[in-house]
Amino acid sequence: MRRKLPPSDRRKSGPASKQASRDSIPADPKSTPRKNSSSHTSTPQTKQTPQRKSIQGNQKTTNDVSRRTRRFKNGTKALREIKALQRSTSLLIPKFPFSRLVREIMNSFSYHQLRVQSSALEALQEAAEMYMVQFFEDSLLCTLHAKRVTLMPADCHLMRRLRGPSEVCNK
Repeated sequence: MRRKLPPSDRRKSGPASKQASRDSIPADPKSTPRKNSSSHTSTPQTKQTPQRKSIQGNQKTTNDVSRRTRRFKNGTKALREIKALQRSTSLLIPKFPFSRLVREIMNSFSYHQLRVQSSALEALQEAAEMYMVQFFEDSLLCTLHAKRVTLMPADCHLMRRLRGPSEVCNK
């Protein structure tokens, strides 16, 4: 059973009065409100009307600069992606599409289905990516020699001719 204390005892400080005030609070917060036991102060309870919420989404203020997306200069995002890719050591071409390409090329040379070990596919993919990166680096040197920034197909064709007929892709 809970013991209800008069209001004069609730105001006292100390550990005993704190325990007593905890006992007088109902356990269920949704329970009905208690009546005020003091007879000398009675204030009429007025019904409070709910306040309207302002629509935040449709209002745009001039001070709301933090929500705007940041605009970078041209090429800044590309340079950031290039630096991130240069730091990573993972393969750039997805494994499954590359294995499908290799199997398709192998089946064009043979009439029956050939099998490939996963380590062989991984080695092929590593070599192919390394070749492509070196090829584009050399092609970019041709671009820079022409005093341009954009890599064009003509730079790749010139790089193939400069590498000579013994190059793998020239055969």
